[in-house]
Amino acid sequence: MNKKISKKIGVIIPVKDRHQELLEALKSINEQSLVPHKVLLVDDCSKEIIKIKNKYRFKLKILRNIK
Repeated sequence: MNKKISKKIGVIIPVKDRHQELLEALKSINEQSLVPHKVLLVDDCSKEIIKIKNKYRFKLKILRNIK
C-alpha cells in the first residue's frame, strides 16, 4: 500500500481527559493511506498534561487551554 504524506491536509483534534482514545486516534491517523502533514491537538484543560511519546509520520503540535 502506498502511504504518502500530504502537505495539504491538516487535522485538528479537540481533547479533554481521554488520553487512551487520543492515542488510538493518533495511531489511526498514522496508519491511513494519506497521512496529514500536521496534527494539532487542542487540550481543553485536561486534569493531566498530555505527553505523547510515540513517533508519528506527521508533525504534532499540542495547544493547551488553561481555563
